[in-house]
Amino acid sequence: MANLTITAGGPASPPTGVTNDQWSATVDGNTLKGVRSYPTTAGLHRYIFFLRGGFTGANTQLDDTMINNHLENWPLFATSLQGESTTGNYVFSPGIRGSDSPWTSGGAASGGTDEMGGADIEDVRQAWTLGMEFTGSGLPRVDPCSSALIGFSSGALRGLMAMRGGKLRPRCAIFRAPLVNIYDWDNVSDTNKALIEAMIPGWSSTTLTKASGLTKADRRALYDRSPMQWADELPDIPYLIIQAETDTTAPRSWTEGFAEALTKAGRRVEVHTVTGAGHAFTGSEDINLSNLAIRRFLAVNQAAVPYYSDLA
Repeated sequence: MANLTITAGGPASPPTGVTNDQWSATVDGNTLKGVRSYPTTAGLHRYIFFLRGGFTGANTQLDDTMINNHLENWPLFATSLQGESTTGNYVFSPGIRGSDSPWTSGGAASGGTDEMGGADIEDVRQAWTLGMEFTGSGLPRVDPCSSALIGFSSGALRGLMAMRGGKLRPRCAIFRAPLVNIYDWDNVSDTNKALIEAMIPGWSSTTLTKASGLTKADRRALYDRSPMQWADELPDIPYLIIQAETDTTAPRSWTEGFAEALTKAGRRVEVHTVTGAGHAFTGSEDINLSNLAIRRFLAVNQAAVPYYSDLA
């Protein structure tokens, strides 16, 4: 496995006792890049692996706004998700394959050909291992028994595809506004159809065609990118799904169907709906309610002993 190259200039200024920076690594000829945050106090830290949303392009980079909106307001980790400084979270987040525009505060784009459900899934698995293997000051910083994967939108889809068959197994997983059933092709928006269609390796459909016009190979491509269809192949771990009430990109019917499929497969799953929220969770109250649900879930499921004293 490739070594990490670390550079300064990570997400928004961290609080005292927390380090934010950027990382990069070349694996099998492809450059992976991302950002990370962790307490500077030596010791084993819980591991959060964050997969951002979006597909590709200059308008969906791994930037401060996305981190702040979808990962518990990054600068406040020391007093929220980080928990106690000696046992807080080591947070590791990769960019998306093929996003070639620089992150304005330093650059966190990843190389390779644009894909969704192809080599990008191997990127996710490699990035997961890179984060798990990080050491500092001669001491391991990551406790492999206290890991959590958090994915938003298409990041949730990538995380689930990487977890399929147990190839990536966190202690628990959280998915906000997840894309879990694009097999339901007729209910995918035309905008997302065009984006998805352009990135599926070997895709052969006609632009924006109805499901009835898809070939057998096309339907298989959508099936393999629809975790609701193969929930029984996912690890037996606790799951939290956060649904936006008015979401039309990841509709409620998909979330409910996915939760039902996970339950049928014997998995423990919680569903939390944020009233009035849209897909992007842009309202401050939407974000706060979502993050509260995340904190409560992690307190019980990420490690053997709950560690948030303010959540009694």
